[in-house]
Amino acid sequence: MIFRRKITLIISLIFFQLFYLLAHYSGQYLNLFFLLTSLAALIVCYNVYQLLLQIFTSQKIDSELSLLQKQQALKNKHLQFIHQQESNSLKFQEQFTETLQKAQKLLHAGNCEKTHKLIHTALETFQNDRFHPYCEDNLILVILESKRMLAEHSGINVNYQIFLPEKSLIQPTDLSSVLFNLLDNAIEACSSSGFDKPHLSLSLTTSKGFLSILVRNSKNPLEVFDHNTTKENTFYHGLGLSIIEDICRKYDGSWQWNDCENTFESIILLRYC
Repeated sequence: MIFRRKITLIISLIFFQLFYLLAHYSGQYLNLFFLLTSLAALIVCYNVYQLLLQIFTSQKIDSELSLLQKQQALKNKHLQFIHQQESNSLKFQEQFTETLQKAQKLLHAGNCEKTHKLIHTALETFQNDRFHPYCEDNLILVILESKRMLAEHSGINVNYQIFLPEKSLIQPTDLSSVLFNLLDNAIEACSSSGFDKPHLSLSLTTSKGFLSILVRNSKNPLEVFDHNTTKENTFYHGLGLSIIEDICRKYDGSWQWNDCENTFESIILLRYC
C-alpha cells in the first residue's frame, strides 16, 4: 500500500510538471517537437507506472502463494502429528494397563499404601503428558503447536492463552495467516534479542464482537521498529505485515505495533460476528 502511494505521488508530480510547462509556454504557437516529447513522456510514465504496479502485484501474489505452501506443509506436519499422537496414545494405554495390573496385584497383597502411591503417580503422569488442544480447527492448531515447539527449541519461554468463539465469520485461512506471520516475527525477534531467556506470549480473547490477538515478545532494544525489517528479504517480510493489515481491513478491524524497547507488542482486532 505504501509502495503504491509512492509510485502514484511520483507519477502525479511528473504529470503536474509537464502540464505546468504546457500551460506557461511563452511561444506564439506550441512547438511540435515539444508536444511530441511531452506526449512521449506521458506515455513512458504511464507504462512505467503499470510495470511497477504489475511487479508489486506479482511479488505480493508470490508471497501469498509462499504462505499457502507453508500452510500446506503445516497440514502435512499436522497429519504426522496426529499419527504420532495415536502412537503415543497406544503406548500410554499399554503403560496404563500395566499400572492397573500392578495396582491390582498390590491390592490383592493388601498393600494399600503402595497402591495409592502408584495410582497417584500414574495420574500425575497422565496430566503432565497428555495433549492439551488449543482449539478445534486443525490448521490453527498445528500452527500454534508447531510455532510453540520451534520457540521452545530455540530457548524461548512460551505462554498461550487461547479463547476462540464457537462461531466466527473469520475464515480459518485468514486467522491462520495472521497467527503465522505474528508468531514467525515474534520468534525471530526473540532469537535476535540478545537475552538469555527471551519470552513470547500469545493471547486470543473476545470482546463486543471482536477477536483480540495480543502478542508480546522480547526484542533487541537497539533495533527500533519503523515498519521495516532487519531480515535479508525485506520485501517479503514487509508483505507479511501488509497481509495482516489487509486482513484487518477485511474484517473491519485494526492493528497496532508498539515498540517498548525490550519488548514488542502486536495488537490485532478482527470482527468475528
